[in-house]
Amino acid sequence: MSNSELIRTSHNSFARPEPFEMTEKQAGKEDDVYHFTAYMPIDGNLYELDGLQEGPILLGPIKNKKDWWKDAQPILRERMQTFAAGETSFNILAVCR
Repeated sequence: MSNSELIRTSHNSFARPEPFEMTEKQAGKEDDVYHFTAYMPIDGNLYELDGLQEGPILLGPIKNKKDWWKDAQPILRERMQTFAAGETSFNILAVCR
């Protein structure tokens, strides 16, 4: 895709002139903050990596290293159920081989 002039031009048309905007204000608990949360299998355990937390959160042992994502499914479902019906301000992304 990087060899396609059309895709590169289209992609770059959405880019901001400055990729990061640094502010002094820290977000509070009531602020609407968009961030990424990742679930990772590390040394036989499932961890939640949340940029708003102080560090990794141990969720417990995984049952099967090959299908570790199946252990994350109930956690994701529970998290999604905390949103109001019809709420769509979240996204799920899987990075796979």
